[in-house]
Amino acid sequence: DLLLLSSITMSGKLTKEERANLREMFSHFDKNGDGEISRNELKRGMAEFGQKMSDQQAASMIRQCDADGDGRVDFEEFCNMMSR
Repeated sequence: DLLLLSSITMSGKLTKEERANLREMFSHFDKNGDGEISRNELKRGMAEFGQKMSDQQAASMIRQCDADGDGRVDFEEFCNMMSR
């Protein structure tokens, strides 16, 4: 849940426990289990946390995290974004 976010240090380096917490959160968003978060999965996951997103907001967030430019966020990209 969102409380996991507050436990992540912003040092840029994640502990094993923080990576495990992020894996749990990533899995919440990765609805189809393919190892990547799509724009629609991001929108659905955020809605489950009570945060509505427009298509434009979701696309913008994906672009900010998407280091390889494939239009989706994999676990490493997710970790990099969360540790900034």
